[in-house]
Amino acid sequence: MQAQENQLGHLLFAWQQHGLAGDFEKFLVYALPVIEGTVRQQLTHLNQLADQALADEALALVLDHLRRLPTCVDKPPGITRGQLPSSTAERPVSCFRLSADVANSGERYLTWLTQRRTVDTIRRCQRERQRCRNFSALAQGQLARAQAANERGLRREAQQTEINDNRLAWIHRMLAELSPPDRLLMELVLEGKTLVVISHVLDCAEGTVSRRRKRIEAWLRRQALCADDDR
Repeated sequence: MQAQENQLGHLLFAWQQHGLAGDFEKFLVYALPVIEGTVRQQLTHLNQLADQALADEALALVLDHLRRLPTCVDKPPGITRGQLPSSTAERPVSCFRLSADVANSGERYLTWLTQRRTVDTIRRCQRERQRCRNFSALAQGQLARAQAANERGLRREAQQTEINDNRLAWIHRMLAELSPPDRLLMELVLEGKTLVVISHVLDCAEGTVSRRRKRIEAWLRRQALCADDDR
């Protein structure tokens, strides 16, 4: 009777000892209902039953562990590495201990293993979600700071543009008080014309243009000081 109850343990032990694909397939026929049922129970206990992705990942972790069991024992004579599933070439795992004194040792082992891997899956998922929340909060903070910096820059730019426009408007009002030749000279200066071009337009020497410009600019500075004092 006990041998029948421990059929799962004997199938698991055979897979572990020999690493034959047929043994593993036969073992899974009996093992999958136990593993899937334990995953559901554990997820229900931890209020995570609705997350099918967690169930799938926990199942995958358990199966990966079981596939690597043959690596924990020496290969029997006649068994080659090519006869073992590729996953068994990875790092070994702790062996399953078949005990004649413990009823249902195979089911007990699967239940223990599945519970641990399910908890591992939930913890990993929780860490990833926390990292996502932290990253999202960080990204939102960086975006808010970037937007604030951009808004400050736009405000400074708008303020500077307004200041420049006001200055230019004041200069034009002042130039309106000059004689036509002097006003034309300064308008050409404001347009960015070179000394050579201005002297050609005004039909005078470059030195004359330079002196007249300096005189007008000095007058404009005095007017600006007087305007500041009036304010």
